[in-house]
Amino acid sequence: MKSANFALDPQADGRNWVTYTFVTDANDTIIQQSLQPGNFDPSTTIAALSAQIDADLVTAEIAANVEEIASG
Repeated sequence: MKSANFALDPQADGRNWVTYTFVTDANDTIIQQSLQPGNFDPSTTIAALSAQIDADLVTAEIAANVEEIASG
């Protein structure tokens, strides 16, 4: 993962829209957004999300390689 950032957009009711932006090593951008309570700390979540995205990308790459090999 090249970079991982987040932005908060406070709402009138005290909650925050949290927007995570991840840039992969292949320069693909992945954006995830969620509505969270006002006391939510996105910095504690960003590392876990980044690791999960990395793992998902590896799994997808392996699956694509296996499919290509299987199709001859």
